[in-house]
Amino acid sequence: EAERRLQEAEASLPLALDPEEFGALSSPCSPRCGRGGEQGLTSEERLAKKLAALDQMQEDAAVQVSEAHAEHHSALQRASDQRIDQLLWKQVEPDFMCPILHERMREPVLAADGHTYERGAIEKWLQQHSTSPMTGAPLAHRYLTENFALRRLIAAHNVGAPRGPSDDGRLESAEEERSSSAPSCTQRRKQGGADEEEEGFEEADLSEDQEGFE
Repeated sequence: EAERRLQEAEASLPLALDPEEFGALSSPCSPRCGRGGEQGLTSEERLAKKLAALDQMQEDAAVQVSEAHAEHHSALQRASDQRIDQLLWKQVEPDFMCPILHERMREPVLAADGHTYERGAIEKWLQQHSTSPMTGAPLAHRYLTENFALRRLIAAHNVGAPRGPSDDGRLESAEEERSSSAPSCTQRRKQGGADEEEEGFEEADLSEDQEGFE
């Protein structure tokens, strides 16, 4: 009766028997001959083996479920972080745009009107205008001040911010245009020196004419 119950319990387990185990199970064998003889394991030992295998399967399944939950949570966290970054970027992106070029600035400078522009764009504007591009009011001066704080923010956000495929090309072309159109400091000094020399020659000529006239 005990052997029959063991066989029924073993058969109810969700593990398939191999042919050797099935043959040993169908042939009558006493516990004593099954433990040390060539007939294989006894029904009790096979049942214990199956139970151990089931326990291992449950542990493996629990580990897989835990890993799947952890991966799912990590994916949700990444998606949430990415969405937050995108929302933050949309909020600060307008502050990084040049009011003249309507493009992200690389070299932001502060003008006399209190607004920040891309250096190349505002220098080109000041060559033809003496008013503010934003308000139209006359500018008190034409000095430009580097906006280092905004420049650092732009550099920090450019690392992970979405960028258009033509951003770099447009900004590089603007910088090339600025460098070609705006005279350098050395050229300005040379030009200033030439103007001073020319004024000196004119003054000398005038003094000589006055002496000859006297």
